Amino acid sequence: MNITSKFVLALSLSMPVAAMSATKETNFVDMSGKVVGTATAVDQKNGVKISVNLSGLEPGKRGMHIHAAGKCEGPKFESAADHFNPTKRHHGKKSLRGPHLGDLGNVEIAADGTLKKDFTLKGTTLNPGTPNSLATEAGTSIIIHANPDDEKSDPSGHSGDRIYCAVLTEPKTVPAGIVQ
Repeated sequence: MNITSKFVLALSLSMPVAAMSATKETNFVDMSGKVVGTATAVDQKNGVKISVNLSGLEPGKRGMHIHAAGKCEGPKFESAADHFNPTKRHHGKKSLRGPHLGDLGNVEIAADGTLKKDFTLKGTTLNPGTPNSLATEAGTSIIIHANPDDEKSDPSGHSGDRIYCAVLTEPKTVPAGIVQ
Protein backbone atom coordinates (compact mmCIF):
# COMPACT_ATOMS: atom_id res chain seq x y z
CA MET A 1 0.00 0.00 0.00
CA ASN A 2 1.53 3.34 -1.03
CA ILE A 3 1.52 6.50 1.11
CA THR A 4 -1.46 8.03 -0.77
CA SER A 5 -3.57 4.90 -0.23
CA LYS A 6 -2.69 4.85 3.46
CA PHE A 7 -3.66 8.52 3.83
CA VAL A 8 -7.01 8.04 2.06
CA LEU A 9 -7.76 4.95 4.16
CA ALA A 10 -6.84 6.75 7.41
CA LEU A 11 -8.90 9.79 6.44
CA SER A 12 -11.95 7.70 5.54
CA LEU A 13 -11.75 5.76 8.81
CA SER A 14 -11.59 8.98 10.84
CA MET A 15 -14.58 10.66 9.16
CA PRO A 16 -18.15 10.20 10.40
CA VAL A 17 -20.18 7.94 8.12
CA ALA A 18 -22.69 10.72 7.28
CA ALA A 19 -19.86 13.06 6.26
CA MET A 20 -18.52 10.45 3.82
CA SER A 21 -21.95 9.75 2.43
CA ALA A 22 -23.81 12.94 1.67
CA THR A 23 -26.67 10.98 0.05
CA LYS A 24 -29.32 8.89 1.78
CA GLU A 25 -31.96 6.81 -0.02
CA THR A 26 -34.88 5.30 1.85
CA ASN A 27 -38.19 3.56 1.18
CA PHE A 28 -41.59 5.15 1.76
CA VAL A 29 -44.24 2.81 3.20
CA ASP A 30 -48.00 3.04 3.60
CA MET A 31 -49.91 2.26 6.81
CA SER A 32 -49.82 -1.48 6.06
CA GLY A 33 -46.04 -1.45 5.59
CA LYS A 34 -46.15 -1.79 1.79
CA VAL A 35 -43.32 0.03 -0.02
CA VAL A 36 -44.78 2.78 -2.23
CA GLY A 37 -41.58 4.40 -3.47
CA THR A 38 -38.38 6.10 -2.44
CA ALA A 39 -37.04 9.32 -1.00
CA THR A 40 -33.49 10.48 -1.58
CA ALA A 41 -31.77 13.13 0.53
CA VAL A 42 -28.63 14.89 -0.69
CA ASP A 43 -26.59 17.29 1.43
CA GLN A 44 -25.99 20.45 -0.59
CA LYS A 45 -24.39 23.81 0.07
CA ASN A 46 -27.71 25.59 0.84
CA GLY A 47 -29.51 22.71 2.61
CA VAL A 48 -30.73 19.18 2.11
CA LYS A 49 -32.40 18.36 -1.20
CA ILE A 50 -35.10 15.71 -0.85
CA SER A 51 -36.50 13.95 -3.92
CA VAL A 52 -39.55 11.70 -3.67
CA ASN A 53 -40.72 9.21 -6.29
CA LEU A 54 -43.89 7.44 -5.18
CA SER A 55 -46.72 5.48 -6.78
CA GLY A 56 -49.88 3.67 -5.70
CA LEU A 57 -50.99 6.55 -3.47
CA GLU A 58 -54.44 8.01 -2.91
CA PRO A 59 -54.73 11.09 -5.16
CA GLY A 60 -55.23 14.53 -3.63
CA LYS A 61 -53.59 17.42 -1.84
CA ARG A 62 -51.73 16.43 1.33
CA GLY A 63 -49.48 17.96 3.97
CA MET A 64 -45.89 16.77 4.07
CA HIS A 65 -43.39 17.26 6.91
CA ILE A 66 -40.09 16.15 8.33
CA HIS A 67 -40.71 14.59 11.76
CA ALA A 68 -38.32 14.51 14.72
CA ALA A 69 -37.82 10.74 15.08
CA GLY A 70 -36.48 8.22 12.59
CA LYS A 71 -39.18 5.62 13.10
CA CYS A 72 -42.06 4.49 10.88
CA GLU A 73 -43.96 2.05 13.07
CA GLY A 74 -47.41 1.48 11.58
CA PRO A 75 -50.18 1.70 11.28
CA LYS A 76 -50.35 5.35 12.46
CA PHE A 77 -46.65 6.32 12.41
CA GLU A 78 -46.96 8.05 15.79
CA SER A 79 -43.42 6.81 16.44
CA ALA A 80 -42.18 9.56 14.08
CA ALA A 81 -42.87 12.12 16.88
CA ASP A 82 -43.63 15.80 16.27
CA HIS A 83 -42.35 17.97 13.42
CA PHE A 84 -38.63 18.60 13.12
CA ASN A 85 -38.33 22.01 14.80
CA PRO A 86 -34.86 22.71 16.27
CA THR A 87 -35.40 26.48 15.90
CA LYS A 88 -38.53 26.37 18.12
CA ARG A 89 -40.72 28.24 15.60
CA HIS A 90 -44.46 27.89 15.05
CA HIS A 91 -45.88 25.70 12.32
CA GLY A 92 -46.46 26.93 8.81
CA LYS A 93 -45.04 29.22 6.17
CA LYS A 94 -48.09 31.50 6.57
CA SER A 95 -47.48 31.92 10.31
CA LEU A 96 -45.76 35.14 11.42
CA ARG A 97 -43.73 33.06 13.89
CA GLY A 98 -42.97 30.17 11.55
CA PRO A 99 -42.13 27.93 9.91
CA HIS A 100 -40.66 24.78 11.44
CA LEU A 101 -37.57 23.64 9.55
CA GLY A 102 -39.54 20.45 8.81
CA ASP A 103 -42.49 22.20 7.13
CA LEU A 104 -42.65 21.11 3.50
CA GLY A 105 -46.14 22.50 2.85
CA ASN A 106 -48.50 20.60 0.58
CA VAL A 107 -47.99 18.11 -2.22
CA GLU A 108 -50.48 17.17 -4.92
CA ILE A 109 -50.65 13.44 -5.57
CA ALA A 110 -51.66 13.01 -9.22
CA ALA A 111 -54.84 11.27 -10.36
CA ASP A 112 -52.73 8.23 -11.31
CA GLY A 113 -51.46 7.97 -7.70
CA THR A 114 -47.93 9.21 -8.37
CA LEU A 115 -45.85 11.87 -6.67
CA LYS A 116 -42.51 13.01 -8.06
CA LYS A 117 -41.18 16.12 -6.38
CA ASP A 118 -37.98 17.77 -5.17
CA PHE A 119 -37.71 19.95 -2.04
CA THR A 120 -34.79 21.83 -0.56
CA LEU A 121 -34.79 22.25 3.20
CA LYS A 122 -32.73 25.42 3.47
CA GLY A 123 -30.63 25.73 6.59
CA THR A 124 -30.44 21.97 7.24
CA THR A 125 -27.72 19.39 6.79
CA LEU A 126 -27.18 15.62 6.98
CA ASN A 127 -23.91 16.19 8.82
CA PRO A 128 -24.39 14.90 12.39
CA GLY A 129 -23.48 17.09 15.32
CA THR A 130 -24.05 20.36 13.49
CA PRO A 131 -26.85 22.86 14.11
CA ASN A 132 -30.09 21.98 12.29
CA SER A 133 -28.83 18.53 11.31
CA LEU A 134 -31.42 16.01 10.18
CA ALA A 135 -29.05 13.33 11.54
CA THR A 136 -30.07 13.80 15.18
CA GLU A 137 -29.80 11.32 18.05
CA ALA A 138 -33.47 10.40 17.45
CA GLY A 139 -33.18 10.42 13.65
CA THR A 140 -35.80 11.98 11.37
CA SER A 141 -38.58 10.81 9.07
CA ILE A 142 -40.72 12.16 6.24
CA ILE A 143 -44.49 11.96 6.68
CA ILE A 144 -47.31 12.53 4.20
CA HIS A 145 -50.61 13.28 5.92
CA ALA A 146 -54.20 12.48 4.91
CA ASN A 147 -55.29 16.12 4.55
CA PRO A 148 -53.88 19.38 3.21
CA ASP A 149 -51.78 21.50 5.55
CA ASP A 150 -53.32 24.94 6.23
CA GLU A 151 -49.71 26.17 6.67
CA LYS A 152 -50.49 28.28 9.76
CA SER A 153 -52.13 26.28 12.59
CA ASP A 154 -49.70 25.12 15.26
CA PRO A 155 -48.51 22.41 15.68
CA SER A 156 -49.39 20.54 12.45
CA GLY A 157 -51.64 22.61 10.18
CA HIS A 158 -54.69 20.35 10.68
CA SER A 159 -53.13 17.92 8.20
CA GLY A 160 -54.69 14.85 9.77
CA ASP A 161 -53.55 11.25 10.00
CA ARG A 162 -50.08 10.13 9.00
CA ILE A 163 -50.57 7.82 6.02
CA TYR A 164 -47.13 7.44 4.36
CA CYS A 165 -43.73 7.41 6.06
CA ALA A 166 -40.02 7.12 5.27
CA VAL A 167 -37.12 7.06 7.74
CA LEU A 168 -34.81 9.81 6.55
CA THR A 169 -32.05 9.33 9.13
CA GLU A 170 -31.93 6.50 11.61
CA PRO A 171 -31.67 6.93 15.37
CA LYS A 172 -28.15 6.63 16.70
CA THR A 173 -27.74 3.54 18.83
CA VAL A 174 -24.71 2.36 20.73
CA PRO A 175 -24.05 -1.41 20.62
CA ALA A 176 -24.24 -3.12 24.02
CA GLY A 177 -20.97 -2.96 25.91
CA ILE A 178 -19.68 0.15 24.10
CA VAL A 179 -19.10 3.22 26.26
CA GLN A 180 -19.17 6.63 24.61
